[in-house]
Amino acid sequence: MKRIAFIFLFLLFILPVTGMSKNLILSSPEKTFLIIYNDNTANVSETYALRLPKKLGTIEITNLPDTIVSPSINILFSDGVELIQQSYKPSNFTTEEILNRYIDREIKLVLWDKETLKKTVQIARLLGKKGTYFYEINGEVYLNHPGTIVVPRIPEGLHKTGTLHINYKAEKTKNVRLRMNYNLNGLNWSANYHLTILNDNEATIRCLATLKNHSGKSFHNATVTLVAGKPNRAGPSSERV
Repeated sequence: MKRIAFIFLFLLFILPVTGMSKNLILSSPEKTFLIIYNDNTANVSETYALRLPKKLGTIEITNLPDTIVSPSINILFSDGVELIQQSYKPSNFTTEEILNRYIDREIKLVLWDKETLKKTVQIARLLGKKGTYFYEINGEVYLNHPGTIVVPRIPEGLHKTGTLHINYKAEKTKNVRLRMNYNLNGLNWSANYHLTILNDNEATIRCLATLKNHSGKSFHNATVTLVAGKPNRAGPSSERV
């Protein structure tokens, strides 16, 4: 009985500690507001509803576009939560980043016969890249190879979208709202006006707005405001002599 009681108390002590190490990952905001200008830029305001435990923790906001202007990111918490640090990491899901993690490791080089549609697989060791990738095959170094590079799996540490890391301190466990504002490029709009003359005294006018989204992110159920012109941004200050 004494041994069983000891094991139960140990598990009761260790479980809360392991739970504290998990990061809270957010990808879909509760509300989104867009202000789109005529100069291919926009201001985005996203609100997330979450429950934070009393502790020092980390939040990751994913699904951020590569066209984001990272210095413009501003995080606001409701009362009782202190923002300690934030850092933005753009997407690094590229061919170069994947292969860089396979340097000095074995990969496959695949050649296809165009007539028979059969493939030949060659095992090689990826040595590095100087303009082009080079390999070691059967003790010889190939400075180039026509085969398609095949890796066994996507290595860890790669993310397809931009990610914002937030370190926070919560005074107590509570439901809070996190608001994130940022600017981004790749959103634009234009308008066409249709005037219909009904008679000598009456006419109707209709405006059709066309939105173009090249930001790399879809904004679902967003409230959109269209502004003609562009925002007045402060430029670099001139030094006095």
